[in-house]
Amino acid sequence: MPQRPNFGGFDTRIPPFTRKVLFFLFGLYVLQLILTSWIGFPLDTLAWQLNTKFSLWQPFTSFLVIGKTSPLWFLIDLLMVFFFLPPLQRTYGRRALYKLLSITVGVCIVLGAFCMVTGAAVAGPFYGIEPFLSAAIVAFCFTNPNAQILIFFVIPVKSEWIAWFTGIFSLLLFLAGRDLSHAMYLGGWIGGVVFLAMRNRGPFKKYMRQWKKRQKKKARKPFTIIDGGKDTYH
Repeated sequence: MPQRPNFGGFDTRIPPFTRKVLFFLFGLYVLQLILTSWIGFPLDTLAWQLNTKFSLWQPFTSFLVIGKTSPLWFLIDLLMVFFFLPPLQRTYGRRALYKLLSITVGVCIVLGAFCMVTGAAVAGPFYGIEPFLSAAIVAFCFTNPNAQILIFFVIPVKSEWIAWFTGIFSLLLFLAGRDLSHAMYLGGWIGGVVFLAMRNRGPFKKYMRQWKKRQKKKARKPFTIIDGGKDTYH
């Protein structure tokens, strides 16, 4: 039997779904480069703005704007998709990946709206797929907390440490710069944790189990005993 190819603990075979996602992102990136560099289409109208240029569609279209990203950064994003998407699909299935996507979008939009209303974010705009990548990394790392990931392809680090580091780093970036993009990265991290919590997994599964036990105990008490005196109970 041929040995399964792997690189740093990851299966390097590309499933059909991941291949479709990679082709879609690459085609979308090339299309947006043509629109901006050759035709002059203003992609800022699709990015999430904080000023008077804000439009209702921007919180949704901003996740598809990747044409303003440098080619090197875009290739790094594709590499992240290549490594993290296949194991998540094997563990949870394709439909669960759509749920992860939906949860991430929902959390990011709520968090972004909160930042706009309260003035917590003062810098922008936001655009890109990084929140999805953050959610995928968190979901993978907390699902496989003891897996070893090679940082810079050399330094082995436990997956759980990477998951916590990305969350703390995103929070610190947002607190330091009050940037909408950093708020969205943090929203992606939260989206990944929420996705796992819905499956009773992740870093807070112990507390979720304790909470469910308390709820079950409350449900088993349809009445209470009140001491009304000698030989009298209700």
